[in-house]
Amino acid sequence: MTPTEPMISPIDVAVAQTATAAYPTEPPFDPPERYPELHPDLWHLDPGNSVYAGVRETLHLLGLDAARYGTPAWNPMSAFVRPGDRAV
Repeated sequence: MTPTEPMISPIDVAVAQTATAAYPTEPPFDPPERYPELHPDLWHLDPGNSVYAGVRETLHLLGLDAARYGTPAWNPMSAFVRPGDRAV
């Protein structure tokens, strides 16, 4: 973590309200719209997947990678998962 990246404190809370609180019933759980940070070849969208949008907005509200939000370079998990790391 670099000194310019925000760290989430144990008391930080962010909540984003969505139209539904349930994922679609069938995978692959694609996003509801084309966000700038997604691969440009993404061809399938799921307008009914409001959970995807809610998780994305929650990461934004937490200020993760705030300087690059709304750009193709936005990576809200970059403060926690580094190149070469494995995450589940």
